[in-house]
Amino acid sequence: MATKEPLVLIGCRAEMSFFTDTAKQLGIEVLGIIDQYYYGNTKTVDDVPVIGSELDLLDNPTLYNDAKFMLANTWDGNTRFGNLEHDGYHLRQQRLELINKLNLPLHTLIDPRSIVGETVEVGPGSYIGPMVNIRSKTKIGSNVFIHDNVMLAHDIEIGDGSVLAPDCTVLGGVKIGTNVYVGACACLVNGHSTKQPFITIGDNSKIHARALVQKDLPANSIATFNGRVMKRSDLK
Repeated sequence: MATKEPLVLIGCRAEMSFFTDTAKQLGIEVLGIIDQYYYGNTKTVDDVPVIGSELDLLDNPTLYNDAKFMLANTWDGNTRFGNLEHDGYHLRQQRLELINKLNLPLHTLIDPRSIVGETVEVGPGSYIGPMVNIRSKTKIGSNVFIHDNVMLAHDIEIGDGSVLAPDCTVLGGVKIGTNVYVGACACLVNGHSTKQPFITIGDNSKIHARALVQKDLPANSIATFNGRVMKRSDLK
């Protein structure tokens, strides 16, 4: 359960109500956003004040006193800055590195409108949105973002930094690696049944919206909606 320390969001996206609505439900004050690309240029994003730059934490990690942090940009904004190293994916990686380097204290936000089983583990810095159903024997790593209406069955592992888009479904016996993106309405299911207890989704993979994945997916690859697997070209 999240504690009552105020929340500072690192980075931002066009829609910030994911975080503010859940924080309000939990009685947590949102101090604002720290983002080097918006600070000094933009006062608010989706009515959340921009209060500084995340780079200020390099000189003073305790700048915001007893506040806890959460990574707020997911994989959106891929053309926001017109530069590959500033797309949504790479911005997320840069900020995850900063969080880990400074060992920042992190909030874990679980929207009270979701159902989370007693045997579910959720790591620090992770966000679980409203109307999510997580049943049993599921382990969620740190800095994971789970959108609205996601269904997670049983015996699932989700690696650090991964993002699950709205309405996707992960059925029993799936291990998702680190920094994986699962698109909206995608379905991951162990197609091997009793032959092997898990299928594995490799690190840094991207699964397109409405894709059906039933077998192992190599690291650094893309699974398209028609089942085709391609090598990713957006990673360096």
